[in-house]
Amino acid sequence: MSLQIARHKDRVRSKAYLEFIASFPCLKCGNRDSQCHHATSRKWSSGSDLKCVPLCAVCHAGVSSREDFTDAIQAYQAMFRRRNKLPAGDFEAAMLESGVAYRKDGSKRKNRKEFKKKFTNPFEK
Repeated sequence: MSLQIARHKDRVRSKAYLEFIASFPCLKCGNRDSQCHHATSRKWSSGSDLKCVPLCAVCHAGVSSREDFTDAIQAYQAMFRRRNKLPAGDFEAAMLESGVAYRKDGSKRKNRKEFKKKFTNPFEK
């Protein structure tokens, strides 16, 4: 069975979501200095910004492609949805429709400035 990689232009991007994920400590060791790890699997092969978990640089360098972050990804998506009052249903569709995310080809890029005003980072004072 071959792994199909999505075309780059189909990848979903969201700076606001990446900032949200990076604001959490490392999922593996708890280090507060974390970065976004784009999880990929047979199910998620696109490297979408919406499929990320926070990892510190050390854990990120040592992560195995076989590690399953599905539960963590779904938990972060649920937190982001609640904090920003996104509608229920498909997370990617809600992010694209609200303008928080966009495809690399530029589609569904509306309302980004409006969302940025109401986006809440849980660690900002």
